[in-house]
Amino acid sequence: MQSRKSAESTGTETTEPVNQQNCYISPQKRTGLRPITIRFPCGCLMTGMVGALAAFTMSWVFNHSVPWLVVHTALNWLYVMYKAGWYVMTNF
Repeated sequence: MQSRKSAESTGTETTEPVNQQNCYISPQKRTGLRPITIRFPCGCLMTGMVGALAAFTMSWVFNHSVPWLVVHTALNWLYVMYKAGWYVMTNF
């Protein structure tokens, strides 16, 4: 494999590995109250938010209890899958 300078001088293309991290915390120095930037280019944040909203709604519809609402929202997709399976088994 050629180095970048020698490849540029000869006109050939380099084959460098691409680092594709999906979810990461950007490396910033913690000085004062400067926040840490969290980036989710893979959609992890949106998927988690949709799961939390679904669990929040389902928990309130089925239980009407604030303590269970908090627990089910924290477990989000696990609760959604459990309750969907429970609903199908009891109603069909």
